[in-house]
Amino acid sequence: FRGWTYEEKSVSDVRSTTTLLARIVIAKVKNEQRLIQLLRNVPVVNGDMNRRCRAWVAQALAEIAKDGNCVGSSQLDWRTVEAFARQYVAQKTTAGRYAKAEDMLKPKPTYDLIEGKETVS
Repeated sequence: FRGWTYEEKSVSDVRSTTTLLARIVIAKVKNEQRLIQLLRNVPVVNGDMNRRCRAWVAQALAEIAKDGNCVGSSQLDWRTVEAFARQYVAQKTTAGRYAKAEDMLKPKPTYDLIEGKETVS
């Protein structure tokens, strides 16, 4: 186990990256620079074999909520976001959305959790 590091990567088009199954809209960004700075400052915990990236995301969402200035409309409760995302991807998987390799090149299914509607199937 080598530990976790914080890394920023540029993605040319998140809609069709092959390493992503779905997109869930959880917030409307009001101040991108403030959000980036906040995320850079969320601590990365190493030395705990039970700590996973999910814990970092939960902490990051809590910090965003506490800040109150990075985003506007939002759903930042990690339990709600994770449960919905898992259910949404499972539903898409059952429907055959990821059955063929070429499907991974298509724009990703997208659900707006704030507005409660799918925007890309």
